[in-house]
Amino acid sequence: MEPITAADPPCGTPACKELVANLAAMADHRDLIGMAKGILMATTGCGPDEAFERLKVESSHRNMKLWQVAETYVSEASGRASR
Repeated sequence: MEPITAADPPCGTPACKELVANLAAMADHRDLIGMAKGILMATTGCGPDEAFERLKVESSHRNMKLWQVAETYVSEASGRASR
């Protein structure tokens, strides 16, 4: 992520509120992607870089956002765990 600079919107403006909302969404997605990487690592024995690469490739092939692919892995794993 790039550092905030003087050219960034001042706090309290709609642009700043949008920036804050986007950063919060990124943080949520980061956790989800991390969980999906862990699931792939546990189920396939691959390392973290390969797990992330697999998520990226699947995202591209399925024409989905990376976090959406990650969400699928986490949902499926949660479903298996609750059985």
